[in-house]
Parts: sequence; structure tokens; C-alpha cells
Amino acid sequence: MLRRAGIRVAAALVATTATAAATTAVAEPASPPYRRAKPPRDSPFSYRELDEAVARRRDQERALATYVNTVAPMIASARGEMARAQKLGDPAALERARARFATLAARAQAETAALTWGDVPDGQKRRSEFVEKYGCVGWTDAALAEIAKHAPIVEMGAGRGQWQRALAERGVDILAYDDRSAVPGTNEPPRANDRASGRARRSSHWGVTRRGDETKLRSFWVRRARRTLLVVYPEGDLLVKCLENYDGPVVLFVGEGRGGVNGSAATFDYVEKRFDVENVVPVKPFGDGHEKLWVLRRKRTSEEQG
Repeated sequence: MLRRAGIRVAAALVATTATAAATTAVAEPASPPYRRAKPPRDSPFSYRELDEAVARRRDQERALATYVNTVAPMIASARGEMARAQKLGDPAALERARARFATLAARAQAETAALTWGDVPDGQKRRSEFVEKYGCVGWTDAALAEIAKHAPIVEMGAGRGQWQRALAERGVDILAYDDRSAVPGTNEPPRANDRASGRARRSSHWGVTRRGDETKLRSFWVRRARRTLLVVYPEGDLLVKCLENYDGPVVLFVGEGRGGVNGSAATFDYVEKRFDVENVVPVKPFGDGHEKLWVLRRKRTSEEQG
């Protein structure tokens, strides 16, 4: 099952069936067949099940991109037939063109969903429900209990605050921030009542987040309370940015290890140079995800060891 990058590729095909401007195919990724980069010896962030999942994802994304390139010109042609019939004022031809377009679009969306979600029935719906309840990855009771041991907490990149809410309901003192740049679910179409009200729908699963980026970790309010940093499903270089701004002894990182979607090889090189893995706790991934809760403890400097 595809992760975030593959889902974006799938969305490109859906866009071709919905907008008049999208008439070009999507370029197939130029990446070579997957070869596992050799990690540092005994890296705690490398594990076989993730390596195997990454290989599956790349094959799946390549197959999806090939399919998009095949079907997008067909959809564009059907749309062109509708435009010509409308320009000629031929109602019968327009009706036939619309029927052909609708049939083709429905088939393309169904086949794209099958490539994206595999054998999971209603995969898109189930993914949306999962993201609304948990965010990109779900928690377990064991994970919440482990996080609670390190309270008070400051969460960075908290999204809609689902983890904040779950922890707060357990009585955990947690302050959550997000800069709103990549909140899961914000690209999904609004529901009918949302359009009518003109306001964003608020789910009962969402928590309380404040607007802020990783520089908040240097703030008086975070440092005075000696809050433990929690980072759930960081993308890009967010994890490194957080660590560069945080000087506490423990970091709680929820995500995939080396080769996964939550950091580059350089990210994990940076982490391993500065932190030891003190504990690993299971979480609740969606589909073929392989996230874990990593309890990281900052390494003592040579001066501290002396």
C-alpha cells in the first residue's frame, strides 16, 4: 500500500478526471529499481520489514505512474470530444461524449484505487477515517503510557492534535504546536455542510494545537517546564530542525526508521551521533506502514562522562 508520495501520484489521475485544465500525463518516476542503501553497522533504525515495505512501495508507485501515463491521454481525448460536440451544438453527440467520459473516468478512478490501496476494500475511505482519528499514525496504550512517563510534553508538528487529545485525556501535561504547513487531511474535499457554513469542520478527535514552528522549543515556556519533545510522523527535515532547537535529554520520535518516509539517511546519521535508543514501543500504523515509538536519550559528552 502506498505511502504519502504514492498517494500524491494517485491524486494526479483523479485531477485529470475532474478539471478541464489537466490534460497532460504524469511523468513516471526516474528512480532505479530499489537497492537498499547500506546503513551504518548495527543501526537501531534499520529493520527488515521496513526495507521490504520500501521496495514494495517503489514498485507500486512505478506501476501507478505508468498507468496514469496510459490513461490520462484517453481521458483528455474524451474531454475533447465533449468540447467539440458542445461547440458544434450537437446534443446527441454531446450526450454520447459525456457518457463515454463518465464511463472512462469511473473505470480509471476504480483502477487507480486498486493500484493505490491494493486489496483493501474502501481503502481511501478507511485511510481518511484513520487520519481523522489518529493523524498519519495511530497510538497504542503502551505508547501513550510510555510518553506519559516523560511528561510534561511539548509536541512539535502536531497536525490536528489527535495525539495531544489522547494524551491530555490521560491527564498528561502536553503543549502542542504546528505551523499548519502540512496538516494531514487538509487536501480532502469539504463536506456539504462545510461548504454551506463556510467554516472548516472540526472533528471530535482533534485536539488543541498552537501555531508555531520548531523555534518554540527555545521558548521560556518550554524550557522552564523542562518539557520532553514528542515528534510524530515528521516529514522532510523537521526532525533535525527540532533537535537543533531542543536541548532536553529525551526525545520521543514516532515514525519509520532508515529508508522510510520520516527522514533521510542524513537525518538518522544526525540522530545516531547524538542520541542512544533507550526503548522502542509498538504503535498503530495504517496499512503497510512500519512506524514505531523510539525513546531517544541524548548521549553524554566527553566532559560529562569524565
